[in-house]
Amino acid sequence: MSGLVPKIMLAAATAAVIAVVAGALFVLDSPAVAGEKKQDKKLVEDLSCIERQIHNKYRDNKTLPTAGDVANFTCLNNPPSVSGARYLPTGPDAYRLCATFRHPAQGRNEDWDHPAGDYCVNKRAASD
Repeated sequence: MSGLVPKIMLAAATAAVIAVVAGALFVLDSPAVAGEKKQDKKLVEDLSCIERQIHNKYRDNKTLPTAGDVANFTCLNNPPSVSGARYLPTGPDAYRLCATFRHPAQGRNEDWDHPAGDYCVNKRAASD
């Protein structure tokens, strides 16, 4: 009977390790998904940078930049065309920033909370 206790303990420990590994695989993203989420996060950072530059230009000139101006902005060493950000003026001090995200934000950034897919945010430059 003394040989039975170590076998039961070994089986229980093995089951616990398998459960932990299976749980980790279920919770953790695959490398591809993790990379896509990282790209989405960078896109949000680019959108925030573009927004700041739009507000700065509006503050200095009291007009929104043109789409061409925004296309020449550089955020994190990339122009908006590289990041996938899109800009559309919608009024004298209003504009829309759009992007296509692969995954929902999941509360990572309340200012740029977004679903998966194409998403636009309406902004006002005069709100500073």
